[in-house]
Amino acid sequence: MTFPIYQIQPQSISETGIKYFFISKGPNDVVKAVEYFYFADYNGRKVYNLGLGDYNIATDKIDDKNCTDNGDAYHVFNTVLSTVPEFFNSFADAAVMVTGSDSSDEFEQGCRQTCRRKNCNSICRKKHQRIRTYCSYVSREYDSLLKEFEFYGGIQTRDGTVIERFIKNKLYESVLLIKK
Repeated sequence: MTFPIYQIQPQSISETGIKYFFISKGPNDVVKAVEYFYFADYNGRKVYNLGLGDYNIATDKIDDKNCTDNGDAYHVFNTVLSTVPEFFNSFADAAVMVTGSDSSDEFEQGCRQTCRRKNCNSICRKKHQRIRTYCSYVSREYDSLLKEFEFYGGIQTRDGTVIERFIKNKLYESVLLIKK
């Protein structure tokens, strides 16, 4: 990893998943949470969704819609990536699914109401930004990552999600990874 990572603190490990906490440093220090939570089975494996967001201590909730803009995006991204091996230490036979909370139509509608910087026209430039980041990372590091993981890409159709072997530089709506 080119950028340093924040120190993570694992919390609340159970059958349903695990949470990691860290503090994003910037103009405003923000408690962030990385949460892996069980949501489905796939080919005999439990699949856990990887979520990231600002953590509200008072409500014990994670807000994955907020964009902190703390100027530390690479630190945060690398910190999230550093939790993947930690997760598999606790859930070796599981799979992890990554999607983008910014991929929904609701996100786009909300973004259009507040967006001033991107100057979007017919296409919201921030929609799918998070999953594009993950797909780009996997594509760029694919050969070295294949030593430890198998990757699959998910494409949403009318009949559900189609899962295929990950193809470098292809944009997916979700990425599934399994530890070898």
